[in-house]
Amino acid sequence: MHHNLDKPLFTLTVGEYINLNKQLISQQEMTQFQFQPIPTAPEKNDILIDEASKITGLAVSTIRTKCHLNEIPYYKPKGTKLLRFKRDELIDWMNSNKSKTSSEFENDINIYLTSKRKKK
Repeated sequence: MHHNLDKPLFTLTVGEYINLNKQLISQQEMTQFQFQPIPTAPEKNDILIDEASKITGLAVSTIRTKCHLNEIPYYKPKGTKLLRFKRDELIDWMNSNKSKTSSEFENDINIYLTSKRKKK
């Protein structure tokens, strides 16, 4: 159902208004989707701090601090303040910081205790 654009907005029924909003939102979503640049293969892995923030779920300021403390993999071209990241390295870094489950802790403890008993 398309709205007659010549009809004043205040004359719309509630149903017409809702349908008009749905149409506008779907058009905006389609327009956004169509104009998003599709990255080429080399660009896809090289990202800036905003994208790194989205991937990691960390605030930009937290990422900057982690870079300063060398806690996160990053690249900084000489003579610039621009921080660059590699998507796959960030994902590997996040996976390396995985918390152990209680069963993994128990397994580690059992292995440790078993190795100590054998040495005695």
